Amino acid sequence: MNSAVQYIKDFQGNDILAVIPIEEYRFLRERATWEEEEEYDIPEAQKQMLDERIEKYKNHPELLIPYEEVKREIRDEFGI
Repeated sequence: MNSAVQYIKDFQGNDILAVIPIEEYRFLRERATWEEEEEYDIPEAQKQMLDERIEKYKNHPELLIPYEEVKREIRDEFGI
């Protein structure tokens, strides 16, 4: 597949569009359609684990840590 991609830039030089060969576009579009049609089988053990976690949250919402707090803790601990 030819990967001669052309980029269109704005006035600041930022890429804003990509022009790809039609064959590549058709391939990507067809692949995206396949992925939409796929069904994923989730093992029963994973479904049970999710159900348990949801139930735990329902019974103890105070244990939930807000995402922003988790991010802050990670940044503080690892210096990211």
